[in-house]
Amino acid sequence: MTLRGSRPRKEGVNLEPPKRPYSLQMKPTTKKSRHFIYLKFRDTDTGKYLVAVSSGMTSKSAAANWADEQIKSGSVLLPGKRNMPFGEFVGDFWDFEKSEYIRGKLARGQQIGRSHAKTSAGYITRHVLPYFGERKLVSIRTVNIDRWMMGLLEKGDLSAKSISLVHAAFRTMPCEAHPARYGLAETDKASASARR
Repeated sequence: MTLRGSRPRKEGVNLEPPKRPYSLQMKPTTKKSRHFIYLKFRDTDTGKYLVAVSSGMTSKSAAANWADEQIKSGSVLLPGKRNMPFGEFVGDFWDFEKSEYIRGKLARGQQIGRSHAKTSAGYITRHVLPYFGERKLVSIRTVNIDRWMMGLLEKGDLSAKSISLVHAAFRTMPCEAHPARYGLAETDKASASARR
């Protein structure tokens, strides 16, 4: 039965927009009238939310756009990517011509040079891929990164400053920046919170 003036519903058609894989939360800053929007990305395998991250935005629509960009660029690892080997995930991240990360920085008016991208790509190739290349993204945890850095230091080929530069190139890559936030290491949430 349909009411007069109403359209009949088609069977099997979902009229609701699809749910986004994150929730938005408004959190106050130290200034009374200013708020930032934080996001919790949802692991669609478990249904649980990951650690909240600041979008740096003050409006919900801008924060939602930011979150969608993060997902599109691969900064947030949705379940389909988490079992990918790190070497495959790296792809063109530091390729100046092809990298979505670099194009995004340049589009936002930020600076990044070709030599920086080339140097960072070299760090990843020489020092990160031999250790993490075959590892699945989901298996990379903060403790593994700490061990890798200690191994570089003990090897004696690099100074502490050089190791910091290698780590910075690695850390810039979305999957390492905050492993627990991006679904890599559910058990490392405390470490990620401590680094904020």
